[in-house]
This record gives sequence, structure tokens and C-alpha cells, in this order.
Amino acid sequence: MLKGRILFWSLAQCKSENLVIDLLGNSGGFFPHGAMLHKYLMKEKFTFDFYRNPEKS
Repeated sequence: MLKGRILFWSLAQCKSENLVIDLLGNSGGFFPHGAMLHKYLMKEKFTFDFYRNPEKS
């Protein structure tokens, strides 16, 4: 979690107007990290629902 906080702090310091996130070849990952990234990028409140297809588990 510390690495994520350092990343977001670094992004805020740069004051960049654009951010490119390349997810090509991403096979998934730890779900809370995606929620944390989404929270950082979105200004509005949101809900994050997670559905796991039981046929693929």
C-alpha cells in the first residue's frame, strides 16, 4: 500500500494534466488496488461492485 501512496503523491507533485495508463496484457490483480486507483482518478463519489463469474473460478 505504501508504494501506491508514494505513486499518488508523486503524481500530485508533477501537476500533470494528462495520465496514460497502459493495461495491455494485464491479466488482473489485487482488486483493492484497482479501487484505490479509481478513487484517485474520480472526483465524484462512486460505488465499486465486484462480480466473480463462478464458471471461471
